[in-house]
Amino acid sequence: MVDRIIRAIMSRLGLALLLIGASAVPSAASAELLFTITGGATASFIVDPSPTPSSVVTCCYFELYPMPGTFQGSPATSMTAEFNSGGESFFLFSSSAWILGNGETGTPSPMFSGSLASPTFNIGTYDFSGGFKSADDTTTPISFTVTISDASAVPEPSTWMMLVAGFGMIGGAIRYGRRKAPGFTTA
Repeated sequence: MVDRIIRAIMSRLGLALLLIGASAVPSAASAELLFTITGGATASFIVDPSPTPSSVVTCCYFELYPMPGTFQGSPATSMTAEFNSGGESFFLFSSSAWILGNGETGTPSPMFSGSLASPTFNIGTYDFSGGFKSADDTTTPISFTVTISDASAVPEPSTWMMLVAGFGMIGGAIRYGRRKAPGFTTA
């Protein structure tokens, strides 16, 4: 009788941990976008697919700030990104330097759709030529690429631990249930 109670508790507890761990895994609906800049300049940052702009200049552009990420290979805690109304121009700056893409090469396609006040970013790769990079009061002409991709959600270690513990408890309950109680024989 005690064996059955212990088995039931272990399997239910294991199932509860398994379900809690599985429900804590982020869903694709809350995905964010990763912006990666490569070529003559390097930077990266993560943005919501449909962000609320930090500021909007109705004739021309919107800005997103402050954004953590990397800038020219170093961590940056407060970058600002600026996107023009046509979506073919891009400006990124940190406290020490900036990157400007004057025009997208080839057939320009906007980096975002919607209005400046309510943009939605488009996943893709955007090549810029005629851009400039500045640091330490020097300006250098550059070409660079901006790639917008899904930033895959990775579960936290505690979520993985709950999933593993749940599987372990269920496995333990199954193994414990297979044991034979010592038999009694009568003489």
